[in-house]
Amino acid sequence: MAFSIKNAPRIRSLIRLTLPKYFDAKTYIWNRFSSADAILIDIRQKTTYSDPWRRQVLAKVLDGAPYKPRVYLEVTSRRTYPEIWAEDIAICSHKGLYGFLMKLKDGNVLNEVETIIRRDGQPLEELVEGDHRILSTIVPHYQKDAALLMDFELKAIPYVVFKYHNFGSRDEGSWNRLEELVNYAQLTNVKALAWRSMHSERVRDIEREMLTLKEIGFSGVLVRNSALIDMANKIFE
Repeated sequence: MAFSIKNAPRIRSLIRLTLPKYFDAKTYIWNRFSSADAILIDIRQKTTYSDPWRRQVLAKVLDGAPYKPRVYLEVTSRRTYPEIWAEDIAICSHKGLYGFLMKLKDGNVLNEVETIIRRDGQPLEELVEGDHRILSTIVPHYQKDAALLMDFELKAIPYVVFKYHNFGSRDEGSWNRLEELVNYAQLTNVKALAWRSMHSERVRDIEREMLTLKEIGFSGVLVRNSALIDMANKIFE
């Protein structure tokens, strides 16, 4: 059955987080992030030394699944550290994970991922079905600063994540460019999430931006501050 945008899970708030090394990670998730629609766990490594603690903590967290939020994974860059990337992707064999964030800068890695992930001893064939395997149908080929949320349960890419800067008022042209990208993705039954590239402490500015993002077609936002989860859920309701 072909994927329909109506089957996409509702994600108004996707919270990006790094698991604590010493504090109980399961309690950390329940106490701070349980109101989010989904969580993106960042296990990226920035050195050539493969330190497995992030993966080890994540495995303990996933053994405590399911959680109320859907759990997705942000892995190390394949372009920079391909061996560590492959080790990160192997974690997706755990049934507690719904999928991972595939960054276009790494290229189309679907075929390679399908050779790594195994569940119940069997490879997960056809992680993505149909037109979604052709990434340029979702995002223009020149738009490299975007990412796709791959979902194992749906065998599809229900969401694309576009980064944005603080563009100011709605009448500035950069918002129109974002709107064009959202419309492009929606033609292939893919919803859009917005990711603010710069941190801000000005809650009023963020609220104004969320309202504008909803106006131009975004379904939700990726946030790094748990205090913004309820705001996002309310605005994108």
